[in-house]
Amino acid sequence: MGKNLIRLLAAVGLGVLLSLTAYGTALAQAQETQVSGTVTSITGEKLAGVTVQVRGTDNRTTTDANGRYSLTAPSGGVLLYHLIG
Repeated sequence: MGKNLIRLLAAVGLGVLLSLTAYGTALAQAQETQVSGTVTSITGEKLAGVTVQVRGTDNRTTTDANGRYSLTAPSGGVLLYHLIG
């Protein structure tokens, strides 16, 4: 009987752990925002090929031929812009 109780408690604990993990994932996704914009030079020229990255992550994208970009970033995240050339 003791082994069955341990198995039951282990199964319940695993279920709670999985529920908390799923909730944490949903909460993290809810705090993210879709960010988009256009990168231009001082003269207003649209810049293609600029890398836009969320600081501290590997989440990045590159501007298109019209200087536009779109990516998901956490609320309060900082965007970094890189242009080589």
